[in-house]
Amino acid sequence: GRANVSTGMVADDLLDLSLEPDGQPPNMHQRLPSLRNSLLRTSGRLKIVSVKKYLAQRLGMKESNNLIELLCNGDSMGDELSLTFILRTRWFSDNKVLTLKYRLEEEDSK
Repeated sequence: GRANVSTGMVADDLLDLSLEPDGQPPNMHQRLPSLRNSLLRTSGRLKIVSVKKYLAQRLGMKESNNLIELLCNGDSMGDELSLTFILRTRWFSDNKVLTLKYRLEEEDSK
């Protein structure tokens, strides 16, 4: 079989993800409610688009995952970015939990 050099565990692409509503969006109507369970242990291969779908489900929104915007350190994250990529290139905190803020996207930002 394949030798797994890293930690001897397949779980090495797992990371802790915290999803929090953006407390200060540009417009108040962009605020979304917080999740009951905001801390997730998930695969770093997960893409932003999947996180948006998850959020839409949890928040009871219809299939409108493009209406949710995810931000890391205030910057909007593109749908194709993986969590590991964001953790490596955008997350400069000593806190090992990757924290993304979410809010409703502005309708005219397309």
